[in-house]
Formats: sequence, structure tokens, C-alpha cells
Amino acid sequence: MIVNHRLPGFGGVLAVMALLVAACSGGAAVDPGAVLSVDEATDPTVLGTTTETVEPTTTEVPPNLSGSLEVQGSSTVNGITDAVVAGFAERQPNVSVSVAAEGSSAGFDALCKDSSVSVIGSSRAISGTEGATCLSNGVLPIEMRLARDGIAVIVNNASSLQCLSYQDLYALMGPESTGLTSLESVGALASELGSSTEWGSGEVHVVVPGPAHGTHQLFADFALAPIAAQRGVGTFMRVDSRNLDSDAQLVEAIASDPFAIGFVGSSFAAESAGLVKSLGVSDGSGCVLPNDAAVVQGLYPMSRDLYLYADGATDDPIVDDFVTYYVDIVLADAVAQAEYVALSPAEQAETAARWRNR
Repeated sequence: MIVNHRLPGFGGVLAVMALLVAACSGGAAVDPGAVLSVDEATDPTVLGTTTETVEPTTTEVPPNLSGSLEVQGSSTVNGITDAVVAGFAERQPNVSVSVAAEGSSAGFDALCKDSSVSVIGSSRAISGTEGATCLSNGVLPIEMRLARDGIAVIVNNASSLQCLSYQDLYALMGPESTGLTSLESVGALASELGSSTEWGSGEVHVVVPGPAHGTHQLFADFALAPIAAQRGVGTFMRVDSRNLDSDAQLVEAIASDPFAIGFVGSSFAAESAGLVKSLGVSDGSGCVLPNDAAVVQGLYPMSRDLYLYADGATDDPIVDDFVTYYVDIVLADAVAQAEYVALSPAEQAETAARWRNR
């Protein structure tokens, strides 16, 4: 079986936890006419739990191992993994760990089909098809949540845009937006969909992560899929967007082009605040900026979990020790170093237990 717990509806398998969404049901009311930073609108006692650390449950000195380990998957998760790898080099100095970031989809393909890859990072949950492929090849994908993040829509600092609805994002980046290269034409489609956003005039250049990246796929799930289904078209990004492989490349492209717009992980967007501007996003219940407070309470509509997946069927002691070190000993510190939104202590303990009890 795939070791996860999901609600029906995402990728045909069972969803990891609805805590993030449930947390916002009792939150502060959102004014549809304002862009909220959520700094004042959230309960600090709730947010305080995200900065606590959890004591490691594994204190046994590991055996001295030698060999190599390859970690693949999401570039978004790499910030956490790189911090873990640095510490693991001291724990196991005779183990060489390489990290490749070709996207979540490429990572799942490697985990399920390449016997040399037993650990991947992912910015989305495994799909039913991917899980079935893993199982058919004798791979048992153990799903472990690491942190939270959001997908931030970013523009050049010269842009006058402040907030976009899902209708706007569909008109800008969806399957029917191909060939719409001016703000006027994008605005016309958005108006047809029910948006009242003032787009102004000028060119528009869409720059996005490539389709192999989980950020690309989750953005389509959040902002494009519901409207595409209503209009009877496929869910895919406009085919004339510029696709880039890394967040750094994407931010650089948007920072240098006054007509550019795209999206990256919200933590990376926050790091790049001096270079680009993050927009508020509305799913119909008010516009919210993608800061940590909004992400952790589920108020920001495009919030997500970040994951580590490892093969629970492997008997490789290097894989076992690396994953144990990752999720049971240094996870909180690594997430803090990577500047993502931390899980609560109870959630961190659950992540560690998923690997320990596999």
C-alpha cells in the first residue's frame, strides 16, 4: 500500500490532512475589497506553534556507513534538503550525497522506475498513477510532510497590479489565454469570466516554472482546473508562456522585464521582495497576500505542503539513516534555515513516525 492518508479527490488517492484548510474556518473574516497581509488578522498564539522545535526521538549513534545516495525531485524542496545534506556529511563522512532538482514529476518517475533513486523531494503529493507505478515495481512510497509554502504570483516592481482573482489568473495563464499578449486582451477574457479587475494597458509576458515542476502542476490545479472544467476545456497552461527551470531564473526574468508576470513558491518570493512584487490572490472570498501567517492558517488560497518520499521497501542502511536523520532529528532546523513555514510539533512527530513505523 502507499503509506499516506488523503481525502478523495487529489490525484485519485487519499489526501494527507485537511488541517490547513480546517484551520481557516474559524479565522478572521476577509474583506473582499482589501488586500490583507494577515499580520494583524491572525491569532499569534496559533502562529506561535510554527516556530517551536520538536525533540528528536532517535538518539542512537548510527553505524559508520560508506557509499553514495542520490536525492532527486523538486527544486522547491531543495532548500530543506541541502541543509540536511550539510549536517549528514558530518554524521556520515564516508557517504556521498548528490542532489538533483529536475522537478517533482521527474522525481516520482525516478523513484518509481530507477532502482538507484530511493529518496525524492516533492512540492505536491503523489498521484494515483504514480503510486500504482511505484507499487508495480516493488517500491513502497512513504509520504512525509516537511513544511508548508504557498504559490505566489509575482510581477515586476513597475506593475500597477495589486490583486488577481482565479478568473484573472485563468485569463492570464489558462488554456484559452494562448496568444493574448496585451493586458487589454487578458482583461477582456477575465471580464467575460466575471472579473472586475482593472488591467490597464500594455504588453504581458508570462514566465512560469516548466511542466515537470510541482509548482506548475499545483498552480494549474488551484487556479485553472475549476474554470477549465466549467468551460469544457482541458486544464493546461497557455502554450506560449516562457518556461524556466529554477525560481532564481524566473525571478531574474521578471525583475528585468516590466511586462512580465509569473509565479514561484511564496518563501522564495519573500526572499526576492526587493526584486519583484507579490500580488494578493482571491479565490472569491477576499484577496490575501502570500505571507507565512496566511499560509499556515490556510487563509492564502494557493497554500501547499512540501514532502519527502522514500522507498519503504528498501533495505539500504544509507537510505534508512539519511531519512531518519532528515525527518526525526534535523527537520525543524532545516526548515527554519530554508525559511519555509514549519509544521507544528505534533505534525513533525507524525512525519517522523511515518518513516519509523513503515
